[in-house]
Amino acid sequence: MAIEHKDIPEVNLHEPKGISVATVGQVYTADGLGSGIHQLPQIKGQAAAVLDQLPYSDASGGTNWRSNRVVETRIIDSRSTALTQNPSAVDVPLQIEFGPAVSTTEVDLSVTGAITINVAGTYRLVFNGRFGRTTGVGIAELFFRLLIDAVQFSDSISHSLEDEEFALPYRNEIIGTFSAGTVLTAELLRDSAGINNGGLIQANPTPADWNNAPTAQVIVSKLFTG
Repeated sequence: MAIEHKDIPEVNLHEPKGISVATVGQVYTADGLGSGIHQLPQIKGQAAAVLDQLPYSDASGGTNWRSNRVVETRIIDSRSTALTQNPSAVDVPLQIEFGPAVSTTEVDLSVTGAITINVAGTYRLVFNGRFGRTTGVGIAELFFRLLIDAVQFSDSISHSLEDEEFALPYRNEIIGTFSAGTVLTAELLRDSAGINNGGLIQANPTPADWNNAPTAQVIVSKLFTG
């Protein structure tokens, strides 16, 4: 007796073609040619994605695939050769310099320490140096700050120097997206809460094959995704 396929009892229905060799989690996917295969579910556009790309919503119900890797390219690594960098008086800031002028396509560094962004993008800037003093009696209160277009960015860094021949390192790092023409500078202050003493000092190791520890250093890198 003939039975319509739609009338076959559930217990007698056969599994889909290819199910016997499919692995856990695979689904049947049509190939558009009247057949298909079992495979793990894919996100739309996955077949055309390249190595290391991830899916991101396009906010319109679709999906874009792009890399989430960040590539860092160092552009400037410059340091001052000065033995000291000292403010002229308390509460009078000194703009910190980082060595000779450097000109690149993306960023310029002036001899006075001004960093000018020439090409808009995301940059990482690292500022290193050494607070210190070599003379005087009393406590010196020193402050470091970073300015973006002459406006302070984030908090100050401070150290209290209680004795002469005393030094402490500082480090300030920022990552930001800047437009072309942005100017970044760093300043040092002898605060009037302390004595008029101290600044940035260089340290010189005895072995000739060791480099000096500079008063100030700046490293500028540009970040790319890809």
